[in-house]
Amino acid sequence: MEQITERIGAMTVRDASVSHRDWYIVAHGKKTQLYKFTPRGGPSSKDDECLLVWEETGVAHCCPTHGGDRVCINRAGSSRLEVIDLLTRSVLTTIPLPADCALSGLLFSPKDNYLVVHTAWSETNNNNLVIYRIDGAKATIVFSIPYSKSYIVKRYPFWTPCETYCALRVNNDLIVWKNGDFAPEGSVGKISLSSENENTHSFPTNSVFSISPVCYFVFIELFVPQIVTQNKSGTCFLAMFSPNHQKFANGLVKIFSVEDLANPVYENLFTSAEEGEFFWSNRGTTAILRTFTNNVKGLSSYYGGNGLYLLQPAKGKHRTVMEPTEGQAHDVSWSKTANDILIVKGARPAELDMYDGNSGSKLLTFGRNNRNTIRRDPFDRFILVGGFGNLNGEIDIWDLKNRCKIAQTKSDCAVFCDFAPDGRYFVTATTVPRMRVNNCFKVFSYSGKLVSQIDFDELYHVYLCAPGRVFTERDPSPGACTVQPTVKKSVYRPPGSRSDGAKAAAFLRMDVQTMVATPVAKKPAAVPKGPPGADLTLLNAAAKVSRKKKNQSG
Repeated sequence: MEQITERIGAMTVRDASVSHRDWYIVAHGKKTQLYKFTPRGGPSSKDDECLLVWEETGVAHCCPTHGGDRVCINRAGSSRLEVIDLLTRSVLTTIPLPADCALSGLLFSPKDNYLVVHTAWSETNNNNLVIYRIDGAKATIVFSIPYSKSYIVKRYPFWTPCETYCALRVNNDLIVWKNGDFAPEGSVGKISLSSENENTHSFPTNSVFSISPVCYFVFIELFVPQIVTQNKSGTCFLAMFSPNHQKFANGLVKIFSVEDLANPVYENLFTSAEEGEFFWSNRGTTAILRTFTNNVKGLSSYYGGNGLYLLQPAKGKHRTVMEPTEGQAHDVSWSKTANDILIVKGARPAELDMYDGNSGSKLLTFGRNNRNTIRRDPFDRFILVGGFGNLNGEIDIWDLKNRCKIAQTKSDCAVFCDFAPDGRYFVTATTVPRMRVNNCFKVFSYSGKLVSQIDFDELYHVYLCAPGRVFTERDPSPGACTVQPTVKKSVYRPPGSRSDGAKAAAFLRMDVQTMVATPVAKKPAAVPKGPPGADLTLLNAAAKVSRKKKNQSG
């Protein structure tokens, strides 16, 4: 016991969050490079450091795994793929490619157990879309099909985040597999996408398909001595959007449960919906459908308009969050830990609001600003709201726990932006083909301070990873975040808004920076009229009987 005490006393106690906080950046350009970022206060660095670990030349394709511990590369002129260890560069797996067939695409499944390889079609390479199961050094083909056309929407397989279910469109069928059983007809089954009779509708080649995370429904049994909760076996939903249904600009949505691929649990026709996109909640029970149309009556906009609809497939209904006449829905972001949605929408300066993921009602408003992008940190504590693309790159950092803005900064000409795995830094990048000059990536702290910048002649992609690292949420450091008000040289006013009076005053109010999120007041529920002290349940029952009698007499 005394020896154990002496050993413990000799140990240096160091916070794990300090000793293992480094993470990595994979930069793929003319060269493929790995950078190690070590935050200040670590065991080997008093200041933030971004150091080059290794670089490879002649890499034509680069695809890191989602876990970040491996990367699949294809060297220029090589007829094989190499899956290498990210840190040691040792080759773990090799996959031969067909001769004289260029590589068209690579895709890892969410848990990196499968690799999708797409090569150019030829007479000697008929089945040119191949799914490999990766198991250590072995790469086994589990499914392959011809992929001979240039589809408007890529027909690659898509998985649930846990990889329980996988789906793929093959000709006029959507095949569904479960637990890695890639039977030709689908281990779960298939959904026919062709019109077999007058009551069914065929899904064209530009249809959009999406799969939800596996969800669990909780049932509560009452009228027993103790309340018992039961979890139904995990299920998931398959959503389909078909444009130009019956006539131009109408979109048809069908959602199926994997438990019944013959009958949709939800079906609806949306007007002013030339395009559609699904955003599933982390729980997999609800989704946001974002539609797009070019022509909106009463809306004078070069960019068209978006509709937002909260879909609840288990209940077979939806709720409208935004009409296309309200302008654009720039970005949609579901919470990773709760059931709320952040949406940037409307004419610029656009408004940032938080909505309830069940009812679709607005909970918080974060004000208006020239922003079009939302990014959440891995712990759902901080959010980054930026204005990229044709905007000037201004960035706000919000603390969702305290509902306040904690930092502001700017990253010019940014194309890529995301939080680092530790949630304490974020990275922006300027890449080709969007920008042919000033290619670089920048590392910022959550306080908005630029801590590192690496320049490139040409930069194609940037990936952030932290193999073998587990980070935890940390509160903002006291005094580290101070919001400095930005000075605007001039304010652009779109045509039609350059006037005096009430309209000009409204735009001036929009420009005022919001520092604290404001709760949205809920409308009071209507209470049936009755004598003082009347029971609300009895009043509702009486009103229901009255309506029933009125309908019968009518």
